Amino acid sequence: MDEVLSEMAAREVRRRRLLEVLNRDAPAWDPADHPDIKKAGGTAAWVRKLRREADKASRRRIRTKRG
Repeated sequence: MDEVLSEMAAREVRRRRLLEVLNRDAPAWDPADHPDIKKAGGTAAWVRKLRREADKASRRRIRTKRG
């Protein structure tokens, strides 16, 4: 029972923190703090780059497992 109450309390704390962040006037993050996104040519290009890198790593892992 204590574990259930503890989890409920933790969820409530997370919910309140999220609401606090969402209700702020200031943006959650500043694009100036993420020059890698600008360097990649924008968000869509940055995501494509990340996916390409992840796919490449996956293919390497698969090849290594196959021997």
